[in-house]
Amino acid sequence: MGQVFSDRCPKSLRPVQEQLCLVPCPVDCVLTPFSEWTPCPEGCLPAGAVPQRQSRFAVLIRPASHGGRPCPQHLRDERECKTQSCPHYRWKAHRWQACRRATSPTATPREDLPCGHGLQLRDVSCRGGDGEMVEPHACLVLASLPPLSVSQPCRLPCPGVDRCSFSPWSPWSPCPPPPTCGMPSTRRRSLIGRSRRRDGCRDPRTFPLVESRPCPCVHPATRPVGKWSDCVLPPASPATLPLTSWVIPTQDCGPGVTYRALSCLDQEGRLLDPTFCGNAGYQEEACLVPCPSDCHLTIWSPWSACSVACGPGINYRSRWPRERSYNGGRPCPPMNSEGKEVQMEPCVFNCGRFVWETSLWDVCHAIGSCGDGTQRRTIRCVVQEDDGSSVEVNKDLCDEADTPQQARMCHAACTNECVMSEWGPWTRCPQPCDATTVRLRSRFTLRMPAEGHSCPDDTHSEHCSFNHNCFHFFQNLTGADYLVNHFTLLTSSSTWPN
Repeated sequence: MGQVFSDRCPKSLRPVQEQLCLVPCPVDCVLTPFSEWTPCPEGCLPAGAVPQRQSRFAVLIRPASHGGRPCPQHLRDERECKTQSCPHYRWKAHRWQACRRATSPTATPREDLPCGHGLQLRDVSCRGGDGEMVEPHACLVLASLPPLSVSQPCRLPCPGVDRCSFSPWSPWSPCPPPPTCGMPSTRRRSLIGRSRRRDGCRDPRTFPLVESRPCPCVHPATRPVGKWSDCVLPPASPATLPLTSWVIPTQDCGPGVTYRALSCLDQEGRLLDPTFCGNAGYQEEACLVPCPSDCHLTIWSPWSACSVACGPGINYRSRWPRERSYNGGRPCPPMNSEGKEVQMEPCVFNCGRFVWETSLWDVCHAIGSCGDGTQRRTIRCVVQEDDGSSVEVNKDLCDEADTPQQARMCHAACTNECVMSEWGPWTRCPQPCDATTVRLRSRFTLRMPAEGHSCPDDTHSEHCSFNHNCFHFFQNLTGADYLVNHFTLLTSSSTWPN
């Protein structure tokens, strides 16, 4: 194939020498501002309860691309709620006061003697966690029962009458835990000094050394107090944490535990220590924090064909939501009226020559196992690119008159027949064209026939014919008496019809 002057080729089919292109610009990551912190529970934190956490998050609007500023590694922050622990209150019993004679307005002078049976008193105060005295109301609400008594009987010795001396009474023995009721509580004392040798002092009916009293019947009952706490999640597994994580490691969602305070009350509604009810002062139940689910989209559709057959245009592709977001997950991007996200990019369709392109012929399909049949091939209309590649286009852009043959007759060789290869390319005709010369093509034998059969010709020839299989052009200058230039155009050696 030789080169000729450009005016020999149609200007309308001249390939473009430049085209539009697009250099992608860097796109930074775009996030929404961080949300407000989730609220912390009101009130104080009961003893033994796990502090709750609060969180905030940002939503990814657009990821970074083409070298733009990347997104941060974490879109969710967490911190522990600064909830103060509930104050701890306890009763404190002070020392017994001196024994005093119990008097009454109706007492006789004999009974007002400063001896005999009396009464001892002691103070009881409410103390906070730091030991400071607080109002008794705090212990009545948040502490266990006050001591069993703030008074106890005692005896004042009468001069000349009581010759027995005793040690102070010991504290009352503790009562067994509920629900046992009616069991005795005892206290003891002992004779001291010379009283231990006096027979009258050792009489238990007159001077008992042991006293007992029935323990109060306490029927504790548990009553829930307040609302259930938020769902408290367990710590995150270290294996799931990124190496650069600076957020305190906790899970964001999933199964957890919720708590509610329990009060232990006696039959009169007075607050008891939780151990009387056999619990830790709170109850717990399983709970679930739904995990946020992001918007899930389908994969991008293939890019559409260029919107124009020649010149600059636009390619489109689209996708649509497969699953909407919920529970605070990342929302879907903006959609068009058809509920799709559409992306566009510029395209430039080469305005070069549209030509037909064919595939290889398939195998010969005979009616029987062998003999005459047909074989087919696919054809498509393509446009030749500058780099030598081709792109399929609509068939209407190619010349219908030049449509290649899609089917042809063929012969499937039987087992006893000769099998030949396909024809090779034609040889070139001499230049300038000479009608007395021929061009040739050949093929070779793939399988020899059985005895009694022969192979067809392996060579095919045809005469070189001007403007048929051989071309040449002359260009002359007007008024000149000599040949200025001589150009020759040869056809390509593609397969010709039989």
